Amino acid sequence: MKRYWPDLRKYFPMYSSVIFFNEHHNGDVFESRQFVKALIRMIPSKRYYYIHQNSHRLLMDIPGIVQITPKNWPKALPSNQVFTETANSLLINTWIGNGYYGCLVENHVYMYNDALQKLGFGVLPGQPVDYLPKINYRVYDVDKIDLFFSQYKGKTIFVDNGNVLSLQADNFDMDAVVLRLSVMYKNVLFITSQKIVGDSSQNVIWSGEIIQSNHTNDLMENSYLSRFCNVIVGRNSGAFVFSGTSENLFNSKKTFISFCYEERVATFHVNQPVTSKQVWSGYTDVESVCRVISNEILEVL
Repeated sequence: MKRYWPDLRKYFPMYSSVIFFNEHHNGDVFESRQFVKALIRMIPSKRYYYIHQNSHRLLMDIPGIVQITPKNWPKALPSNQVFTETANSLLINTWIGNGYYGCLVENHVYMYNDALQKLGFGVLPGQPVDYLPKINYRVYDVDKIDLFFSQYKGKTIFVDNGNVLSLQADNFDMDAVVLRLSVMYKNVLFITSQKIVGDSSQNVIWSGEIIQSNHTNDLMENSYLSRFCNVIVGRNSGAFVFSGTSENLFNSKKTFISFCYEERVATFHVNQPVTSKQVWSGYTDVESVCRVISNEILEVL
């Protein structure tokens, strides 16, 4: 059910600027997007900024926010605090690592609500599930993706085979997993987020060949592409995180498989009442990983 939340800014004094910032990776910025939208509606300001080191394409579908790279911000950022008021400005640290264990949507809610109440703004509207990512894909390079899937109608497995930059999972050889499964399931298309060097398989394709974007960062396009896939595989990082949109998560025909160390932090949404199938595994050897994914492929064939 779509929720319509009131714009509360007219009831509070206005800041000259609200500055969101995050000094970490793509996924950290991505998972903050719904909270940033809500905070903009709650906190009155003449201008809204977001300082981060990642591609500005990550948030370009959110109107009214100016993205800035850290090197272009002249002041030191208060990295150890969730919010800081300076003169007539408010800085908000969107990184969940300040005192909360696990990149979980409910932890973000707790963090922001604590800050909002201290500032006198009350609490975020809705429930944690309302803050699963939503994207306006039409500002991204999705035309070639639409064309590809208008012609291909078979079963598709999306595999984020990029290395993990944080410490939540082991960087086992996901390429070897994809290549073994592609031999086992020749009528299934395997789409990978990273090109597998030297691969000549007929049923393995790099997502970049489908997307054909001129931009280096195509994570938002990979997210859109995942909408067409039956099974989504990853290590709670990179393109796998970007596939965890509200739209995908509430699609009962989809299966997410997360390979990481701890089930309790397997995904951003691990504790939410989503309708897609959720599978966690702590395996890191190729044979066991293949077996887990194979079981889910058989379910969708």
